[in-house]
Amino acid sequence: MRQSYPGTGMLCDHGAMTDPVRPPAATDDGTQWPSVTVVTVSFRDPEGLRRTRSSLLAQHYPGRLQHVVVDGGTGAEVSDWLANQTGDLSWVSEPDGGIYHAMNKGIAMADGDLLWFMNSADTFHADDSVRTAMAALRPGTDPREQWGFGRAEWHRPGSREADSVHGPRRYLRVLHALGRQTIPHQAVFLGASLVARLGRYEPEVGITADQALMMRCAREVAPVVLPDLLCDYDMTGVSSQQTRAEHWAAMRRARRLSGVRVTGSRRLDDLLSRALQGVERFRERRPRQVAQPVVPPPMAQGDRP
Repeated sequence: MRQSYPGTGMLCDHGAMTDPVRPPAATDDGTQWPSVTVVTVSFRDPEGLRRTRSSLLAQHYPGRLQHVVVDGGTGAEVSDWLANQTGDLSWVSEPDGGIYHAMNKGIAMADGDLLWFMNSADTFHADDSVRTAMAALRPGTDPREQWGFGRAEWHRPGSREADSVHGPRRYLRVLHALGRQTIPHQAVFLGASLVARLGRYEPEVGITADQALMMRCAREVAPVVLPDLLCDYDMTGVSSQQTRAEHWAAMRRARRLSGVRVTGSRRLDDLLSRALQGVERFRERRPRQVAQPVVPPPMAQGDRP
């Protein structure tokens, strides 16, 4: 079942590092802001879907902000609720082939200049998060050919307190390809033309298909990196349940299947990745040194405190 509401409206070398940027001033003329499509994938999570939509509706963004919801066939509770929503919304509620199949379905339904994937229960960190991200785009360059990311705050289910903050402050493509850096996809915005040219998500890659797509994007153009928190991520997602060993293995698979190379040799790339994994394990097992309190020397007779 589907219903729509119309809206109104460089290659990087292996060592390329992208520094974070602060968004410049921008005008409030909506015609000068790129259109953004937020794609939300949901299944049997009506409460999480409501939180995500409320977060989107609270955004103060001068340009067009479209919402595409791809529900996996939860039933009448979700489809009836979506049918009663107003605004720039397109949605579908039907069985699909998994999260990345659903995301690709959302891409096909989207018509924004940039795509932002915010799954059910994920929310924007502030009411100006979209504006902050779009203001940081490189001027004079087609926004549909750019991509970038900020940082994400992780929250445990039922808690408003932040568990941790994720997202590199600086992007080094070699570390991303080898699995040492990962980018929270909820804080990522992707140019629609870039995604169309690179072939969308590859479900056969598995859980790190989002990282594989970003690796391919980075091979084409350097990302815009923001130091800002852009979203709050619900930690019930599958990727947050991975062990570190599973994460490293999944990132190696993502790199291999996406065709990204660091050294030109897949075997050598794997060896480098395993070496970085070993360094991480060593640092985790090394006992942390506890700083001892500084005790002042005893005062000599006649000294005054």
